[in-house]
Amino acid sequence: MGNPQLADSSDALALVKRGDPNAIAGLLNQVLNPRGIFARVGSHGNCLGILLESAPVPDQDEMVTAIRQLFDDLKPESIKFVKVGGYRPGQNLPAWYEEIELEGALTLAESSYRAASVESWLNQGLEPIGGYAANHQLSGLPQPLGQRSPFNSAQSLNGTRSETERRFLRFYINDRETALLPLSSIQQVRKVPVMEILPVPHMPDCVLGIYNWQGEMLWLVDLAQQLGFASSLTDFRSLETVSTIAIQTNHTCLGMVVPQTIDIETHNLQQLQPPTVGLFSAKLLSCMQGYFVASSSPVLNAKALAQDPLLQVHYPR
Repeated sequence: MGNPQLADSSDALALVKRGDPNAIAGLLNQVLNPRGIFARVGSHGNCLGILLESAPVPDQDEMVTAIRQLFDDLKPESIKFVKVGGYRPGQNLPAWYEEIELEGALTLAESSYRAASVESWLNQGLEPIGGYAANHQLSGLPQPLGQRSPFNSAQSLNGTRSETERRFLRFYINDRETALLPLSSIQQVRKVPVMEILPVPHMPDCVLGIYNWQGEMLWLVDLAQQLGFASSLTDFRSLETVSTIAIQTNHTCLGMVVPQTIDIETHNLQQLQPPTVGLFSAKLLSCMQGYFVASSSPVLNAKALAQDPLLQVHYPR
């Protein structure tokens, strides 16, 4: 993928080097379509968004390494950041996403195009378009985005959502129980390699260790154990990766390790009921924002989770 051959090599390569999203999409799809992977590309300022869709989900490490190498080779003039997301067809939430800083990129504080949360990242356009895979054959190239740049989707999304509606990530706490967390609270959803998790001695059972996340020390917590549920991750060291939902509050990074993320749902905040004693355990109540009656789903409070007294006494001061 580092040295692909384009049909119209000179013109297409010139467009790619200028950061043209349609030319980059054509280049990626020429290489990836035979493998059943479809790429969509959009740009916003000095940031390029690449959405990769296939069943099964494209491998994160392979795709990020290949795309990084591609841009290191081509050195597009106007692109400083690349956001890559991997999807399964029909899903609204990326199974993974990663930001790549190219050579000469601005710092996090200097750039206005770095997403602060999964919500803002999705609103910048890396959302799957319904029916995409069904409308494109593996042998052909997908239609270029043209005027429907993925970074223009925020306007249409916000235009169809009422002021009281918010989006939430649904995920499994353990093998049976599910919960919701506002997307605005989430910094990243990713697979963390278990081999890269550093154990920390003399910690509560729910603390799995720490992980180097974007230069920050991310505390990884088995969410089920933290909330008092039976955990399905008791033998997590035997796994290759664990699903992690990263949140950040008061300069504390917390990675909630869960068995599986499910999907993004939209709910009306007017239907959010306050936490009720008797319906939920005392431990869960202390970390809840409320619950939705229709789905009997607890909505977790990111700040309460990060400031859980169980964890606070162990965080370095």
